[in-house]
Formats: sequence, structure tokens, C-alpha cells
Amino acid sequence: MDPALLNKRDACKYLGGISERTLMEHVYAGRLNAKKLGARVVFEVAELRRFVAELPSWEPQS
Repeated sequence: MDPALLNKRDACKYLGGISERTLMEHVYAGRLNAKKLGARVVFEVAELRRFVAELPSWEPQS
């Protein structure tokens, strides 16, 4: 069974290996929602999927 929540480190891995600083910049900018679980910041896998789906497509310059 896949986890429903990921900690910061695992969320960074899920998002292609971004840094925790970049992850939190997305949170503070309102582009990504985080949850508090006790003292921990966690991310719902469904929220990470939504974030990835809304990223702009890359198109090469001709």
C-alpha cells in the first residue's frame, strides 16, 4: 500500500529531486499545499500529483 502522506525529504524525491528550500518556496508562494502532523510538515501524495499535473509543458525553442 502506498503512503498517503510524505515528509519533506520524500516529497522532494517525488518531485524529481528538488531541494527542500525549493519545495518550501512553492508552499510559501501558495502553489503547493502542506499539512501539519504534530510538529512535522507533510504533503499529501494527491496534492503532489496535482502540482505536477499543473506544471507548464516544456517546448523546445526552434
